[in-house]
Amino acid sequence: MALASKVSLQRGLILSIGISIVSILLILALSRDDFEVESLKRVKIEYLLLGLVVIVGAWATKVLRLYLLCKSLGYPMGYRRVFDIYMSAVFVSHVTPFTFGGLPLQIYLMHKEGMPVGRSSAVGVVDSALTSCLLVVLGPVLLYLWKREYSLSPQVDRLVDVSIAIMVAAAVAFVLLIARPELPVRFLRRLASIRGFRRLFTPQRIEKAINYLLRETKQFAEAVKDMFGRSRLGFILAIICTLVYWVLYLAVAPVTMVGLGVRVPIVRTLLAQIVFNIVQPFIPTPGGSGGSEIGFAFLFQSVVPKARLPLFVSTWRFFTYYASLAVGGLLFYKAVGLNVLMAAANGKREAGCGHNGGNGDK
Repeated sequence: MALASKVSLQRGLILSIGISIVSILLILALSRDDFEVESLKRVKIEYLLLGLVVIVGAWATKVLRLYLLCKSLGYPMGYRRVFDIYMSAVFVSHVTPFTFGGLPLQIYLMHKEGMPVGRSSAVGVVDSALTSCLLVVLGPVLLYLWKREYSLSPQVDRLVDVSIAIMVAAAVAFVLLIARPELPVRFLRRLASIRGFRRLFTPQRIEKAINYLLRETKQFAEAVKDMFGRSRLGFILAIICTLVYWVLYLAVAPVTMVGLGVRVPIVRTLLAQIVFNIVQPFIPTPGGSGGSEIGFAFLFQSVVPKARLPLFVSTWRFFTYYASLAVGGLLFYKAVGLNVLMAAANGKREAGCGHNGGNGDK
């Protein structure tokens, strides 16, 4: 996947923030008849500060998991460097459609630290799989419970059904990628046999790309094997980090509600957040802006009083989006630099010709 350019990142940043602000203003406009300035007096600042501590704890836990996965493969990095890489990747994911840009950047930056592409890809895939594991394993059941107990409309029910199907397909794809890492090579060979594809690329270039992919998929397979076999303790600790991360992340909304003086129906609050996290990756706007705010408001409209719904959504969005956007953006622009993306894009093009162009000029 091609990494973003400077222009596309700037455009994505402007779009994501702009759409997010417009969405919150829309929610405020729809709630203007019920909005009460006096509701601001019920805000408990200490709980909002606690919410900030909780989300920072979630970041730290994800970074610790990445640190453990890298160490389990024999490529230890300093925790601070892993933190910079992770937050930079989060920033890019916030400003690219479907959050696609974060993982390629993370893989590339780890490769720049000396980790082979196949192994940095394995770290990225396993890290993503661990984050999604709870949703993939429990998601269909939780979505079914949500649909049965809290059905909002036939349209939402159909969206839930589609989400369940996509989650099952994603789970199968993850398992196949880990169990049969040679499948991408087979797919590329089959694609290369199509006449129209051969017109776009020369046979020599196709063969070089296949050889490059063979080398990296071999490294990927070896990395996954090492991760599961050589350092079981590290992998078990990574699983524990995943559980801690989800506890912290799912605590953000309840803590925010308490901070705004709203009673927390814990089961429905947790279910609503899980449903949201299942659907969010399919929002096409940069960082999921617009759909995230409106979707979260829609899911919590019967839980949070209408007078406090705009404040709740904007505060929750600050914790889960704007805070990481600001910190990640600062680290990206100061520590990583836009030249990395340009070098990465050049490296991708060279890799397609069979060269390991990841060793760029950083």
